[in-house]
Amino acid sequence: MFGTQDGNKVNGKKVGVTVPQAQRSPAQTDPNLKYAPAMKVTNMAECSMVLVRYGDKDGMAHQVCLLKVGKGDEARFFMPPGAEQWTTDLRPVAPWLATELAKEQADIEKPNEVPAQDSVDINASPGV
Repeated sequence: MFGTQDGNKVNGKKVGVTVPQAQRSPAQTDPNLKYAPAMKVTNMAECSMVLVRYGDKDGMAHQVCLLKVGKGDEARFFMPPGAEQWTTDLRPVAPWLATELAKEQADIEKPNEVPAQDSVDINASPGV
């Protein structure tokens, strides 16, 4: 068509889009994160969502949901592209669902009850 094509080059010049270094994921830039043993989990951590409101250098308020991994001074925070818009789009759940979720949460937080000891000792019962 126009000039000679050689892979990603046309007339000896590279063509296409290069993703800026700051927009690349850690797996694209850190060789230690790019590869892992096949069929093996190498890391796992609990995480939670935190809602953060902050002011930027111009004094404009921003509100985002961040992913918090770790605790205390070791905690790291992650924010996907579009996090501010996603956070802005969040709405409360329907009242009936909020009620059901509260019941479910109460069941989860309820301490496990230890059953009372049986009055029959099964090890001493005849005919076993």
